Amino acid sequence: SDVINLTITDAPFINTITNQTVCANNADAAILATQNSVATAWQWSTAGTGTFDTPTALGANYTPSAADTAAGSVVLNISTTAQGSCLAVNQSMTLSITDAPFIDAGAGQTVCANNANTTLLATNNSVASGYQWSSSGTGTFDTPTALGAIYNPSEPGDTTGSPAIITLNISTTAQGNCLSVNDDVSITITDAPTVDAGAGSTVCADSPVANLAGSSTNAGGVTWTSLGDGTFSLATDPAATYSAGDADTTAGFAVLTLTTTGSGTCTEVASNVTVTINPGIFVEAGPAQSVCANNALVILAGNVSGGTTNTGTWSTDGTGTFDNINSMTPTYTPSDADTADGSIILTLGSTVNGLCNQVTDFMVLTIDNAIVVDADLSQTTCANNPNAVLNGTVSGGTTNTGVWTSDGGGSFNPIGTTLNATYVPNAADTTDGLIVLTLTSTNNGTCLAVSDVINLTITDAPFINTI
Repeated sequence: SDVINLTITDAPFINTITNQTVCANNADAAILATQNSVATAWQWSTAGTGTFDTPTALGANYTPSAADTAAGSVVLNISTTAQGSCLAVNQSMTLSITDAPFIDAGAGQTVCANNANTTLLATNNSVASGYQWSSSGTGTFDTPTALGAIYNPSEPGDTTGSPAIITLNISTTAQGNCLSVNDDVSITITDAPTVDAGAGSTVCADSPVANLAGSSTNAGGVTWTSLGDGTFSLATDPAATYSAGDADTTAGFAVLTLTTTGSGTCTEVASNVTVTINPGIFVEAGPAQSVCANNALVILAGNVSGGTTNTGTWSTDGTGTFDNINSMTPTYTPSDADTADGSIILTLGSTVNGLCNQVTDFMVLTIDNAIVVDADLSQTTCANNPNAVLNGTVSGGTTNTGVWTSDGGGSFNPIGTTLNATYVPNAADTTDGLIVLTLTSTNNGTCLAVSDVINLTITDAPFINTI
């Protein structure tokens, strides 16, 4: 007989390989098979379409293909290829591929520099659970770790430029074994509107119209408003005129506001200007006066006040003269032509009027006729019949009355105020032989008293000597 030895060697084996899970955006998987050293060669294979960097080594890196990623998992297998007389063995594992995180910062926005707070809302696929906003500028986020946040640009940093463009970025900060992802959004910051109501102005109450000079930039238009009761020529015209109302004039000023309109996403802005309304000029020429032709000098009593003046000048529609046309209380002397006309108009006009229009006032000066007194004709009477019947007249002015007087010692009958009285001489008058009788006007008003005289001659009475 003969014998042989049958040697039975260990069979090759490969230890169980732990399944792995990777993220689609970080999917390269490092795999390592372990075995009992029976086999001396190996081969990795995949049920998918990815690739191994070292497919014949126990340790390899597997890079999934797009199809593997789309499928969500792939089975990887390693087989022995050199194991002597042993049969080949293999071992498999499953590589699971989860979705990569996705984030969208949202659409770009345009905001205005004076209303620049920007509401943000990023969207994602719920893979990540932490986020962080950041800015290329120097502004701040109210909730920088939330998908929804409000960005408050800084000034002037973020708003510098015309327009200024700020890039905001959101990135994931908690995404498991995935790589962080991020997305940008651009915020365009346009210039804010500006408005200037112009410089304040001063007008006079007698002509309270102010010329305005407003201006604006980056606005669709403007509109004027007033806290008073005046009106604008055109409220949407920056160069409108403003006519002050009675309440404005009483207050002495009006506050006007110029506000921008049509500024889009911008906050409308406003500017104020004050129109000062000086009091109007007041002129008073004084009350009408009446004078008499024989006493025609008149002292005037004018007044100029208000505005910025207290001066004025007098004028006449006659031909008389003022002693000082710039005095408020001049003396006016009517001319003969004024007297003949019977009335004239004296006008006081303001001067140094500043912003105000000239204001005038007038008074009427009536010149009454002078008093005319006529004592009639001188008379001659006889000593034995000396009484003289008088026939005086008083007219003109505002009177028709008078009084008789004598330089003698006689009397008037019935009384001296009877224009057609009888003068009764006394013995002394008869002896003197010549008496002057004077008729003088009374109730003269503004006129000077006027007198006229007659002579009363008393001749000797006839006599016959004693026979």
